[in-house]
Amino acid sequence: MKLKKFIMSLILLCFFTSTLTNSVYANNANDQKIQKLLFVMQQESDLENIKSSEIIDISSFDYVVFKTIKKYSKSDLNSYQAIAIPYSEANENINTLSLLYQSGVRIYIYGAFTMADYKKALKLDKFGITVPIFNTDEIKIGTAFQYFDEQQENNVITNVICLNNSGQGSINNIEPSDKGYIEPYQFFVAINDDIKKLGFLQEFRTMDLTIVKSEFNFHTYYRNSYVCTHVDYTLYQNQNETDPTYDYFAVTTNSWVSSTAYYIVDSVCMTHSLNWEEDELTDHGPESETNCGTVSISVDVGGVSLGYSIDLSDASPDIECNEDYTNDSVFWDFNRRLLFPPNLVNQVFKTTTSWASTGTYAGTNLTYQSTVVFGQHLDQEETQPPAVIQVRYDYGDPPPPCYH
Repeated sequence: MKLKKFIMSLILLCFFTSTLTNSVYANNANDQKIQKLLFVMQQESDLENIKSSEIIDISSFDYVVFKTIKKYSKSDLNSYQAIAIPYSEANENINTLSLLYQSGVRIYIYGAFTMADYKKALKLDKFGITVPIFNTDEIKIGTAFQYFDEQQENNVITNVICLNNSGQGSINNIEPSDKGYIEPYQFFVAINDDIKKLGFLQEFRTMDLTIVKSEFNFHTYYRNSYVCTHVDYTLYQNQNETDPTYDYFAVTTNSWVSSTAYYIVDSVCMTHSLNWEEDELTDHGPESETNCGTVSISVDVGGVSLGYSIDLSDASPDIECNEDYTNDSVFWDFNRRLLFPPNLVNQVFKTTTSWASTGTYAGTNLTYQSTVVFGQHLDQEETQPPAVIQVRYDYGDPPPPCYH
């Protein structure tokens, strides 16, 4: 009996240790990731084929690390934010790829294989991708998760599949080149185009921007302090641009509303407006959209993209965006959707503008407010008075040292 108890305890210990290890791996795997794509090739000549292609923008190589099957290691797989790997090699790394998938790494498998093969390589119970839903006016109104039947999964041969654990992904079939087969550059083009389409490239290139200032926990109370609107902001500068006239900045805000009583948050508004007439608004995001799920944003900052995705699927709000490039301001209203509107309480909304700044002083104003509804029939409302945050940053040359 004691022996049985010991064996059972040992089994449970191994199980919990394995579970804990996987959980820690999943939570921390992205903490120190290199913000580039690891592209694993069959052989060195594949790279020559890719770089000799005239249809590939050479700037794409800035965010890619190429390694052959003989030269990459499992530690390489653990080091990058995205991975492209031949199907033959994917089968040799099933456990590693499965853990990376769970941690949010974007995994591309390329070659000739089926969806069932991809499921096996990542140890997935089911396979599907998130696809956009458009209305009759071709305006995106939401997303849906698309599954495939067993016959499609087992019999349809495809050439590139990618997926991450949020359901973002794609399936690509490639026509052979004039040589009668799919060349290495064609696989790279398909993967590169997918990265651009999903805004993942912008997430890589954000590292070219420098955070020069951040401030947190601006807040305004109303309704007898039962409701509070919160704002954080981060100011970025492109310190590598070479424009002789302008310097380029971007500001990103996070805004949300908390409540200690039963109030329904109906709307959260944010306005970015430049402070000086000499400065010029250059880009903004997000755009207007209804019944939002995952929203991808890419804003140009003097030739470098500031990109990210925000998951609004819990609240699925409508976004109204009104930009005024004459007066250099952008207004956003995140409001509850019309059909079965959920409460927007504690939902974080992210907005970004970029601009060209003159002189040595960057300045923009952030105006925020929110509206709540309340009462037995939700027929009463109150809007918080507008509050303004003045963002100012002196980027002039520091004074010379003082010698005594």
